[in-house]
Amino acid sequence: MPKKYYKGTQPSPYKKFLANVRLNGGDLNATFITSADLVNKIYSERWQLTTLSTRGLTTDLKRLYNLELSYENTQMLLKVFKYWAKTMAAGTTESRMGVICKLISKYGFQIISDSPFLKGSYAQLTTSHKKNLNYIFLVLHDIFLNKEFETQRDWCKENLPDEKVNPHDPVNGAYSDTEFNAHIDRALIDVSFNRSKWLAKKQDTTFLAYSAAICRTIALISSRRGAQLCQCKVCDLSEYGINNDDIQIDQKLISILFHKSKINDAGFRSKPEGDFFPFSEVFSQIIINYLVDYKALIKSYCDTLKTVFKQVPWECLPLFPDLLSIKSKNDLILPNMHSDLLHRNLAGNMGSATFSINRVRHTTITRGTELDLNNAALARLTGVTIPAVKNYKDLTKQSRHLINELFSKCNLLDISFKWTRQDYNEHFAKTYTDEFGREIGGVKKDTGCSGCTKKLGAPLGCYACGADLFIPFIEADHQSQLIKAQAKQGFLEKVGSNHHQLFEIKAIIKRILAVIHLQKEQLVIVGDSLDEQV
Repeated sequence: MPKKYYKGTQPSPYKKFLANVRLNGGDLNATFITSADLVNKIYSERWQLTTLSTRGLTTDLKRLYNLELSYENTQMLLKVFKYWAKTMAAGTTESRMGVICKLISKYGFQIISDSPFLKGSYAQLTTSHKKNLNYIFLVLHDIFLNKEFETQRDWCKENLPDEKVNPHDPVNGAYSDTEFNAHIDRALIDVSFNRSKWLAKKQDTTFLAYSAAICRTIALISSRRGAQLCQCKVCDLSEYGINNDDIQIDQKLISILFHKSKINDAGFRSKPEGDFFPFSEVFSQIIINYLVDYKALIKSYCDTLKTVFKQVPWECLPLFPDLLSIKSKNDLILPNMHSDLLHRNLAGNMGSATFSINRVRHTTITRGTELDLNNAALARLTGVTIPAVKNYKDLTKQSRHLINELFSKCNLLDISFKWTRQDYNEHFAKTYTDEFGREIGGVKKDTGCSGCTKKLGAPLGCYACGADLFIPFIEADHQSQLIKAQAKQGFLEKVGSNHHQLFEIKAIIKRILAVIHLQKEQLVIVGDSLDEQV
């Protein structure tokens, strides 16, 4: 008879792991400090990562223990997770840990340890899987100097997919001008409405709604993350008199200094941005009104708690306070420049079904690109790093030109099909052939070809020439090029290529189809003309 195990007789995977830690001489009480300066036991079931953000507030390590990997592999992953918790934002840490655990649960640990298995499975992995594998191999190889993972690190780095953003995506893409302006109008209406309610009722709940509306509007205007706004204090605003009860200013503009949140070792208000972000005259006045109202509220708290306003470190108070945490006068007088006392957690209230700060950043950077702003200027404008700017560019100026102009070239095609062979020989600087040496088309001037950035190469990439250099030949085999383009599209879709690559290949396919259509209509007429002149 096989031995039966009843409920409760088997230790949990977590308990088994702890037993192995003791067996191997590990310290069960060992601790580490997160990027938000929180102390956690390494071998606990859950880590607290932050006190502000709802995203990644805590993380469940049972997901790792329940995989029931070998002791060595569990320790290795735990070491990586700890590194992320110490150096990354809470939400980033939680997200990466979750993806890695789900990935191993689906494919087994060999997706990490076995390079041939990784390469063989790579095509069917999601973009999220690929990116997070790259993150973990970066730590294992580049940070921990584990040469065992050199092959996996190189493979993931070389095959890392580009940012997949559809410029017309209603979930992740940039807003249209109409959409963005509508969000601005809506935000200003919300501010005005909630301020009126506050002035009428003077209740804590109405002020909290008013404060949240201000926060969302600043997020919309500045493209900053909710976690950054949660760190803001009154002193981060400039051009107003702190000691003036009426908070009157001499200047028309108010600016704000944000602190970074999504960066290595970024604790609470530890990484201020280099530049102040200026507000418009209209919104500067809105901020002034808000500060006046906020100060009046704090003074009413002082009266209730029997203290004087001069004892309150006004400039150190959070810009968006958690009023429910004010219980005594000590709660008002203890906040300092680097404490998170009374800071309200609004990070989870910045988005909705129709609005997201991520799309705002896409919009700001895409519009800035179209205005020829460089990456450094775009980074300052939105608060992201310069390398991260490229991930928010949905369309370059050239790409938008391609959208507007690419498919309005019927005249060009008509003209090209009326040229004779003699015209080709006399006027074309260069001709392009397929893999069999058959001429597909030519360019009138090849000066623009040397700097061409088309990754598909000639002649396939030439069909969508943004410089209007390429002329397809009337008698060429464009059908074979169409088959190649369609096969390329299928491959890109299968491997999860970015939306811009797919847009480009679709543009090429559409152009080839237009060529073939006109070719069928004019081939007989033009063909007779060519025969006579040869």
